[in-house]
Amino acid sequence: MVLGDGMGWYAVGEIASGTVIENFRNAFVSGSELNPRERLFQALQAANYAIFDQSVVEPTPQGMGTTLLAAVVAADALHWMSVGDSPLWLLRGQEMQSLNQDHSVGGVLDRRAHAGEITYEEASQASEHSKLLEAVMGEEIKRVDSPVAPLPLRAGDIVLLASDGVETCSCDELWRLAQAETSATKSGQFDPAGRQSTCSVCTGQRHGDRVAAVRPASLQQASPSSEALMADNPT
Repeated sequence: MVLGDGMGWYAVGEIASGTVIENFRNAFVSGSELNPRERLFQALQAANYAIFDQSVVEPTPQGMGTTLLAAVVAADALHWMSVGDSPLWLLRGQEMQSLNQDHSVGGVLDRRAHAGEITYEEASQASEHSKLLEAVMGEEIKRVDSPVAPLPLRAGDIVLLASDGVETCSCDELWRLAQAETSATKSGQFDPAGRQSTCSVCTGQRHGDRVAAVRPASLQQASPSSEALMADNPT
């Protein structure tokens, strides 16, 4: 599974996320001789080169870029790679666990608040809370979250990939979205009660010895500027 949340105005974000996801997927699929983590890094490099080439063809004053969040299951364990602030969660039993790093000013401030250096109110009210510190833009990427050791999965585990803003949903809303059953292998988009215009969500659940993609039934087709596609990967 791979999700990208394009930056900038709608058309630029659509091009950026579409370019990165397509090239990431193609490079990942072609790197079958590598281990999952190596494949993720190879795919990231290909996607970053592609967005550089695209920005030369269609230059914009603000530049072109997107967040990137990819997850793959191999040998009953979860490997992931993230650049930016698109969150990754593990839903296990009645618990929700945030898995990846948040490469935004808000992520840094939240970690400082958790450490007791500032208050959570100060963190949430910072003027540049949503400013990204890293993205796939065709430039050097200094912040990549991709643990060396994968996370073992259990039967019934749900992995949820989302664009930023979905954090404004309540835990009940996230559980409803993640656990809704459908046979469609697609992503979805929804409006979290007016708190953010749209969010994209992509989920996968382990059933016995396999992982199946699921799409919450209440969601509609994802907006192009925040795409979520299934990648061809070993399960």
